[in-house]
Formats: sequence, C-alpha cells, structure tokens
Amino acid sequence: MKILCTVISLMFCLLVAGCGHNGPQENQKWTVKLGDGVKMEFVPIAAGSFLMGSENGDWNEKPVHRVTLTKPFWFSSTEVTCEQYEQLMNLPISRFLGLQKPVESVSWEDAMAFCEKLTAREHEAGRLLPDFEYTLPTEAQWEYACRAGTTGDFAGNLDEMCWYGFDNGPHAVGTLQANAWGLYDMHGNVWEWCSDWYDDFTYENGSVTNPLGDSSGPYRVTRGGGWYNRPSDCRSASRDSNRYDYSRDSLGFRPLVQQRPSGVVLDEQSFGYYVVRTYSREKGGFEILRKGVRVYADTGFLFEIGGSSYEEHPPSSFRPIGTDITGDGNPNLLVFESKGGAHSLGLFHLFEIGDTFRFIQTLSTRFHNVDFENLDEDEALEFALDDWTFASWRNSSVFWVGPQIILKYRGNRYGMEPDLMRRPALPHEDLYQMAAEIKALPDWAEEQPPVSLWDDMLNLIYTGNMEQAWDLVQLSWPDGTDGKERFLTDFKAQLSESPFWEDIQRMNHQ
Repeated sequence: MKILCTVISLMFCLLVAGCGHNGPQENQKWTVKLGDGVKMEFVPIAAGSFLMGSENGDWNEKPVHRVTLTKPFWFSSTEVTCEQYEQLMNLPISRFLGLQKPVESVSWEDAMAFCEKLTAREHEAGRLLPDFEYTLPTEAQWEYACRAGTTGDFAGNLDEMCWYGFDNGPHAVGTLQANAWGLYDMHGNVWEWCSDWYDDFTYENGSVTNPLGDSSGPYRVTRGGGWYNRPSDCRSASRDSNRYDYSRDSLGFRPLVQQRPSGVVLDEQSFGYYVVRTYSREKGGFEILRKGVRVYADTGFLFEIGGSSYEEHPPSSFRPIGTDITGDGNPNLLVFESKGGAHSLGLFHLFEIGDTFRFIQTLSTRFHNVDFENLDEDEALEFALDDWTFASWRNSSVFWVGPQIILKYRGNRYGMEPDLMRRPALPHEDLYQMAAEIKALPDWAEEQPPVSLWDDMLNLIYTGNMEQAWDLVQLSWPDGTDGKERFLTDFKAQLSESPFWEDIQRMNHQ
C-alpha cells in the first residue's frame, strides 16, 4: 500500500512538473521552444486599465477614453524574427536578410497562420493548456503594452528605443532599450499587425472593457510605425490599417499567449474536422475551431450558425453548415450576426471550411429582405439584399427606401451582378403616369419632395435606367416649387455613398 501511494504521488508530481498540460503563470515569463535552439520569450502583462488615444494626435485617435483589460496576457518580448518564422513555418518570406531581423512582408493571414500553427503544435505536445492560444493582440492590448504605464507620445526616449527614419531596412530586434515592461521595438522597426478589424470611429464608444474593434471589414489594424517612418507614426497612440491580405517590407507582427474567453455555449455544430460555437450575449461571440485549434473568432450582439432564424428572413437565407454556397465545390459556413435594433440589422459572415480554411467576406443585410437564391441556374447561389444607403435620408426613417442589389460570386468574393439587375426602360407613357402620380401627392414642401419620388428614382437607377430617373424629377416637380437643383445635388451626393456606387455607374454606363 505504501509503495502504491508513493507511485501515485510520483505520477502526480510528474504531471504538475510538466509531463501533462502546461501554461504560463501570472507574473512569470513564458518561453516556447521552436526547435534547433530557437525559442521565443513572452513577458507577463497584468490586467489593468489605461487611457487610450491621444488628443494631440490624428483625428482617429480621439477622443481619449478609458480602456479596461480584465485578464492578463503574455506578450512576445520582440517582434517575430526571420529565424523564428522560418523555424516554425519552414518558409523564408522576408525581403531583408538576417536571422535576428524582424520577419516582414507578411500579411495578416500569414501572421495568424503562424499563431495557429504554434497553438496546434503546443496543444498536441501537451505543452499548452487546451484553453490557451497564441494569437495577435487586440489594438487595445497592443497600446496598453506599448505604453507600459506611460501617458505621453512614447514610452521612453525615442532615440534610445526606436528605429525610424532609415532608408536601409529594419534592424535586429532587441538591440535598443526596452520599455518598462520588457518589450523591445514597440516603437518603430516594423509595423505590427493586430487582430482587430479597423474602424475610424471606434473610440467614440467611450469607456470600454476588453474591446475587440469593429465586427467586419477588409482592413486590419497595424501599430507601432516602421523603420522608414517619421516619429509621429511611431507614437504609442498612432493608428494605421491595411488589407488583411496585404504585405510590405515594413510590416511584421508580435504574438501573445492568453487564455481564451469563456462563456455559455448557445449552439455548437460540427462539419468534418471543424467545430463552430456561438456564445451567450454576456460573451457575445462565436468561434471556429479546425482540428481543435481556433482559426477564427469574433464578438457581437448575437450570432446564429447557418443564417438567420428571424421570421422576417425567408427560409432560403438559412444554409446548413457545409453547404456549397459559392459553387466552387468547397463546403461553406454561414454565420449570421444580429446587430440588434427594431429593424433586424445584420451581417452574414461567409467562410470556406474544406481542406483549407478561408474567410471569404462579410455581407451586410441591413433589413429583412435578404436571400440566397440561384437566379441564373449555375452552381453558385446569388445573394439578394437591399441597399439601405437612403434608409434615413432626409428624415425618411418611417418610409424605408432600399432598392434590391444582387451579388454574384466570382474571383473569390461576392460582387454586384448588373446582368441580373437590369430591366428594360419604362415606356414613355408609364414614366409620365408615374410622374403625374408623384406630382399629385399632397405632401410636397419646398426642398422636401415626397419620399415616393426618390424611391421610384432609385428603382430606375438600380435597374440600369438612370437617365429616366433624372427625367422623372423634371416631369414630377410641381411648377413654382423651389429646391429642385438642391434636391438633385443632395441626392447624387447620397447616392455616391452607396458601397455599390462604382458598380451602379458601370451598369448605367456613366
């Protein structure tokens, strides 16, 4: 019995000592070995709060607001080097040679692939607890760590801690002074990717806790400035962004390791070796795991796997996980995000979940009328939705104006398909009748024509009949009523705000 107890005690000690799962400890550095003597060091960053932004900086850095981060994380002490990147990814990628120089010419996708591979490798080896991950920092985490308790433009003497204004490329990492928390090259050397989608106005939300940036978009945040930049670009608060698939020779990254957010799972669905989970509104998010490794995550009000269950949305807007929506032979995942509000504003996030994982794009629904339909009898499903650029124009919120847009998948993303939207021009007698009905409406006022006018104008423009829309204004505007030219100027300015404006012009041969 004594021998058995001793054996059990030894087994327990071995597990605690690291033979089982492991993970970083608060207030202690964390080291990960990549092989062949190559390693990465992560320094502990305690939870806390700070003032984010700068009233003396660019407009997108304002207003200064308090940010609270409720959980600790461990941040790489340096930017990822060429040696570290090539050891893990077995792929040289940088323009500038030098094992200790920061890896550059990496896209956001490249940086995330590094993090995901490192997470998977360490999980499989039992060196990282299952609920921990390597990933990119949020923009708030990055600035919090960069400032290291400071409130000025820089976390120390600029010339002692920042490579900037050079024309001969980046320098070896860790050769200048670190900030107070042991992080090197947070100012200058190479720009660093963050996990957030970029949003010009996110700071206007005021004080926030654990912010994650915008919910969608083509641009990801970059921070810190680069080897060729001016000092103003290297400030703690300076913000920039690039497309997630963009790379250049001054753009690198610095990962962190952290515990994944937790919450109540509302739904979990599987397809092949993918698992998709949505979480309660307290957490407000969803995540996609591939072979147990999180490859994508986002936060928001409410998410649904496969599409929207709102009664106002047609059943065909719902597509089970694994459906080939794009028609290219690969399974897809559709996740609907409700933005809340009385009008069910929402987004459809579309992914490829086959042998490779790929975020395709986010499609905005803006209202109830949204559908996936096969309109031209090919392999792909078209996406029909309403363009709500004019939804609240000229205080017309009671009368929701939204002409239909049809998007078709080609070239790895959805774009407007004019051939499925064009309609023959109205016969002259029909156009005159439409104008007469608008002119007879009782709610005309100076510089404020009835909403019916621009509703009919938009339906003409979005079917390839823009010239008839201008004719309709001339025919329907009552004699002696001022404001026609002002109305046309404002209308055209608003129309140019549509995300489909360039396609609309091409459809109308403008």
